[in-house]
Amino acid sequence: MNASDAQNNLKHKIERKLFGILLALFFIIVFPFIRHANHTFARLYQITFLDVFKNTAHNWLTTLPLFYIFLSLVLFYVIIIFFILLKSKTLATDQQLKSTYKTVDIIAFFVYLIALYILINGLFFSFAHVDGTSMEPTFEHNDYVIMQRIYRRKERLDFVVVKPVDIDENYLIKRVIGLPGETINIEGGHIYIDGHLLEEPYLPNITATECENANYICTIELADDEYYLLGDNREKSSDSRDFGPITEDRLYGVVKYRLFPLKNFGRIE
Repeated sequence: MNASDAQNNLKHKIERKLFGILLALFFIIVFPFIRHANHTFARLYQITFLDVFKNTAHNWLTTLPLFYIFLSLVLFYVIIIFFILLKSKTLATDQQLKSTYKTVDIIAFFVYLIALYILINGLFFSFAHVDGTSMEPTFEHNDYVIMQRIYRRKERLDFVVVKPVDIDENYLIKRVIGLPGETINIEGGHIYIDGHLLEEPYLPNITATECENANYICTIELADDEYYLLGDNREKSSDSRDFGPITEDRLYGVVKYRLFPLKNFGRIE
C-alpha cells in the first residue's frame, strides 16, 4: 500500500467515525422525546455551570445546560472535520491525519458512552436520589438507590418511582398498597384490602394510617389500571391520600437496591 492509499484509508476511517458520532448525537437528542419515562436522565440535560461551579458569575452563558454546550461543540467540530476532509489538500500529511483521527476517536468514545448511559437508564436501570423523609424508616433522606424498569404489573409492597399528574413535586418513591381492582378501606389507623386487614410489620408500632377527610374513614375503589400508594412515614407523606390512585403509566420502575450510604448497601427488603 502506497502513501496515497494509506492516507485515503485513514480518511475513510475518520469519515466512518464521524458518521458514528452523528448517529449517536441523533440518538441522544431524540431518545428522551420518544421515551416518556426519561426522568432519570433528565438531570443530565439540566446541569449548568452554576451547578458545578458555585462561584461562577450569573449570566446567560453560565445558565446554559452543560450537556447542550458539549453537544454543540461536538457537532461544530464534526462539521469542521467533514469540511476539511472535503478539502483533501488541507490534510496533506500522515501526521495531521493521525492526529485528527485520535481526536475524533476520543470524542466518539465520550459520545458513545453518553448514548449507552442514556439507553441503559431509559430501558433497564436508573439511579434515584431520595429527597425528604416521607419513606422513613425504610429510606432516609439523601439515600441513593437503583430503580429497575419492570414491564409488568407491580406487586403489593413494591417500592415504586411515581410522578403524579397534578403536583409540582419531582418524582416520588412510594410503597404499593392497593392493586388494580381492589377496594381499600382506611379506618381506625388501619388499612383493609377487600375487607381484610393489611399487616404492615415494616412500620413502627406507633404508626397509624389516617385519612385526610373529616371522618377519618376512606373507601377507595381502584380501577383496573390503578394503584394505591403510601409512604412509610404516614404522618409526613404526600401520597395517594392526597393525589389519589395512580395509573400504570405513571409508575416508572421498582426500587430494589440501595447504593448509598455504604453501611446500608444491598437489596432492600
